[in-house]
Amino acid sequence: MTDEKPKTDSSPRLRQAVNRDGLLDLFGGMSMVLGVGLAVMGWQLMSNPGVFTAIGPMLLVLWFEPTRRRQTYPRLGCPDYEPEKEKRFATVALAVLAMLGVVVFLLASLGGPRVMGTLFEYAPIWAGLAGTGTMVLLAWWYRAYRFLGYIAVAAAALVFGYLLDVHMLVRLGILAGAVGLVMTVVGAVLFLRFLHAFPRVSGTGAAR
Repeated sequence: MTDEKPKTDSSPRLRQAVNRDGLLDLFGGMSMVLGVGLAVMGWQLMSNPGVFTAIGPMLLVLWFEPTRRRQTYPRLGCPDYEPEKEKRFATVALAVLAMLGVVVFLLASLGGPRVMGTLFEYAPIWAGLAGTGTMVLLAWWYRAYRFLGYIAVAAAALVFGYLLDVHMLVRLGILAGAVGLVMTVVGAVLFLRFLHAFPRVSGTGAAR
C-alpha cells in the first residue's frame, strides 16, 4: 500500500503503479482471442470471418478504463484520478490508426484489384508490422518493456504460420491468437499481483 496519495497525472509513482496493474495486457489479449474466436464463428456460420470480429475490441474500448476506475485508482488512494495524459495518448493513437486506414483505403481504391490482392495476400505481414509499431509505442509510453516481448511472440507466430503453408486467414488467426493468449496470461498474472500488492485503501470504497 502506498503512503502517498498522488493526485496529478504527472505523478511518476502513479504512472508506474498503473502500468503494473496488467489490465491493458489482459483486456488487449482477451480482445484478440475473442476476435479470433468470433472470426472462426463467422466463417463457419456465414463464410465471412469478419462479420463478428469487430465485437472483440469492444472489450478493450468499453471495459478497460471503467475497470481501472473501479479496481486500480481506489487501491492507489486516488479514486477521483483523471488520466488526462492517457486520454491524449489514446486520441493520438486512434488518429494514427485512422490515417493508416485512409492510406489503405486510397491504395485499394486507386490501385484496383492488383493492390487489393497484394494487401490481402500479405495481410499477416501488414498486421505484424502494425502490431509491432503499436507494441513499441506502448513500451515507450508506459516504460513497460514486456510489450517488446510480445513482438517476439508475434514474429514467431508469423514465421510458424508461413512454415505451415496454410491459408492467409489461418495465419492471421495464429498470429492474433498467439499474441492474444500470451498477453492475457501475462495480464492476468500482473493483475493478481497488483491486487495483492495494493489492497484497497480505507475510505476509497470497499474494505480489503
